[in-house]
Amino acid sequence: IQVEYMGKRVAVIVLNYITWKMTLDFVEKLREIICPEDTIIVVDNNSPNDSATRLSTWNEKSNRPFIFLLSHTNDGYAAGNNIGIRWAAEHNYKYSWVCNNDLIFNDMNILLKMVKVMDENMELAAVSPRVFDYKEKREINRNLKRPTIVSLTLGAISCARKSKIINRKEASGWCFSYRPQGCCMLLRNSAMRKINFMDERTFLYCEESILAERMALHNYRCACILDATVIHNHSSTVNSVMKREKTFYIHRQSRAVYYEYLEYSRTAQLWCDLFLWIRHLCGK
Repeated sequence: IQVEYMGKRVAVIVLNYITWKMTLDFVEKLREIICPEDTIIVVDNNSPNDSATRLSTWNEKSNRPFIFLLSHTNDGYAAGNNIGIRWAAEHNYKYSWVCNNDLIFNDMNILLKMVKVMDENMELAAVSPRVFDYKEKREINRNLKRPTIVSLTLGAISCARKSKIINRKEASGWCFSYRPQGCCMLLRNSAMRKINFMDERTFLYCEESILAERMALHNYRCACILDATVIHNHSSTVNSVMKREKTFYIHRQSRAVYYEYLEYSRTAQLWCDLFLWIRHLCGK
């Protein structure tokens, strides 16, 4: 893929919480994918262990250092990534590539493919590749369309998720989607400035859907690159530091923020929360 670039192109945002060794290993993998003019930004989200010291020490000794930013409070996924995205926007990078540190790349051209689609389609504010789950070996892209009351209630406890897997190929190599995949999403920084970045009222969950709603309010759209794939060891960090009951409580809080964007009535919210609770009890 041949693409012409002018100025600063991509800043890769990697949010670290506790898993400093995984982050350092991931940074080395990123070096094989990004171009020399691209920049890696590691944000430590106020890890309670020695992550900040470990990352800082490694970075000082490296002949290819990354930009290291510290958050003095852990205000969640959106707020942590916003630190890196804002830095990239302020330093005139065209795109921010938000990546979880538990991704496995099987396509060395993944970034070039995403950039090419973004460069050619100014209406797009976010693109993601097709994402496959590491454990279950299945595609987990979903929400190609804006969710409905049905999909957030009955669909939450059915097999509806399977029907949302991308199963078509388009000549353009990409298709519109409702929202990006938070584990791996390329964001247009000019659009992020316009929408005032990610909503920081959520700690975890629903960030991508809320981001999609904020983008839609400014007539931006999201897309999925059909010929680019990545493997995600889904929620490996979350599951290692947080009990299931706690994640459910946080999910409900994030849902309340999301309902505001969907303009759901109180009755609709209660119905959605009921089925979210049922899904939780079923272990899904």
